[in-house]
Amino acid sequence: MFSLARFISENAHRRKDRNLALELVDAIYLFENGEFREAAEGFGHILGADPEHPIAHLMFGRALIEMDEYEFALKALERHLEIMPDCVEALIYMGLSCYELERFDGAIDYFEKAHKLKKDSVMATENLAIAQMAINDLSDALDELLELHKENPKDTEIIELIVLALGKQGEWEAAKQWTEMMKEGSGTVAGT
Repeated sequence: MFSLARFISENAHRRKDRNLALELVDAIYLFENGEFREAAEGFGHILGADPEHPIAHLMFGRALIEMDEYEFALKALERHLEIMPDCVEALIYMGLSCYELERFDGAIDYFEKAHKLKKDSVMATENLAIAQMAINDLSDALDELLELHKENPKDTEIIELIVLALGKQGEWEAAKQWTEMMKEGSGTVAGT
């Protein structure tokens, strides 16, 4: 099991004058190549040298999410938000962690905060709708998705989520129309 405390304590003796920028680049490279444990170790080493490094906290949290270590990810991302309180990306990833832990109300709170800070964030709005569907708040989820669809009419992922929300509401005819529209690629459904 991964231990945030272990990485920070093992590297607390490291000096801040090392080239943390190069270490950050190396850790991000590992992350981008799917080597999440090695990336997390790299971010942990950076945090041992500089516990206030905001990018390392954010990326550490993201690597932990990829490793299914959601509780630890929440801690890293909370620390990032203490340093950078209005970080939309951190709020979204905190919401994703809560969602994976089936803390749907917490997920909704984080996604709503992210959405309020950045109204045009597709990721925040889409995940807010998914979390709302998880608690059967289908009306709000559908409203969010329809608003997203207006801005991104060709995004099939959004259309699939609309079909899912309509199906969960028992609106089979409307779901069928959206499915047909998606197949045709027209981007619009009559009456919406």
